[in-house]
Amino acid sequence: MVARKRDERPPSQLAFTYEPSSGIIEVVAQQKLKREDPVKLFAAALLDQTIEGKRIPLRHYDLSVFMTERDFPTDPQDGIVDIRLRLVKFEHHDSRSLVTIEARHEEETVHAAARRMFENRNPFTVGDFDIREVVLAVKFRPDRFNIRGKTLAVKLRHPNGCDLKDKTDKERKLGEKYLRRWGILTEVLLA
Repeated sequence: MVARKRDERPPSQLAFTYEPSSGIIEVVAQQKLKREDPVKLFAAALLDQTIEGKRIPLRHYDLSVFMTERDFPTDPQDGIVDIRLRLVKFEHHDSRSLVTIEARHEEETVHAAARRMFENRNPFTVGDFDIREVVLAVKFRPDRFNIRGKTLAVKLRHPNGCDLKDKTDKERKLGEKYLRRWGILTEVLLA
């Protein structure tokens, strides 16, 4: 245990993640700090590399595209047979309440469930709600590894949360391709 004087600041804590395939080093810290210097030290000490320490763009997911029913066009060679919006979490403009709508049956969409349950107070149409989270179900046609076909769930959170990083490299690349094409994923470089 280290004793410290009352007027001293607590030690800073940093965490690093490193993605070998892309070469991206990410710094996670509670305090706002200049991250380039710790990244350079990490690269030099653990990877024996000298780097510039450039910032990577912050990903932003525009979930407002899900406010209306829409189709999600795909390329035939990707083997996707269906994409459905399965779950939507709304936040009321006063930030005091959340509404979650989940389509649990194949024959009903999230939008249809909202119309059925809420009628004239439908969160998609009343204008008092913003979408904070969605789950897309991406169904692939059967292949030699998945006789019934595989379904991939992709969770997106406002403003920059996405669980594609937890998927396989192929799934991640495919997801990013379509999220960009559909106008959901944009990248913003922070100063």
